[in-house]
Amino acid sequence: MAYAKQNPGKITYATTGIGSSQHVTAEMFSQVTGAQLLHVPYTGSSPAFQDLLANHIDLSFETALVSAVNNLSTGKLKIIAITGPERSSAAPEVPSVAESGYPDFSAQGWFGLFGPAGLPNDIVKKLNDALQKTLTSPEVIERFRTLGVMPDPQTPEVFKAFLKAENAKWGVVAKSLNLELD
Repeated sequence: MAYAKQNPGKITYATTGIGSSQHVTAEMFSQVTGAQLLHVPYTGSSPAFQDLLANHIDLSFETALVSAVNNLSTGKLKIIAITGPERSSAAPEVPSVAESGYPDFSAQGWFGLFGPAGLPNDIVKKLNDALQKTLTSPEVIERFRTLGVMPDPQTPEVFKAFLKAENAKWGVVAKSLNLELD
């Protein structure tokens, strides 16, 4: 971080393109840490990751932790930090950005189950109950853990509040980038 702050724009980072989740995550990272990084957009994750492994770029905010972990043994890759709020079971020795001195930073992928507007409450409850049961089963938890994913089953109300908070957080970053939809 000291080098990045003393040398604005000299550290390059790869993404899968302008406006991608990697791009907005890196920009939020820059805003929170005060480090100015140089964005290098690619046309896909494979060429970006290959250039990272070949040392053509300095870093990447990867969305697939398992791919990164699988490349550690080559010695061409080092995981610096986890962008989620806590360490990952796939790489428990790697600290999160938050615990590395930036407690206001958290960026993680998530999955949610959505249905059409007006879906009857009894159907929502049945679906949520089935999902809760599945995501709390030891087999599913263990399988997800091997993928670096931690199941976090929530009620529809909690998930709605989470979505609202995520929209607010990412909206600030997107607006600061003046991104336009094509």
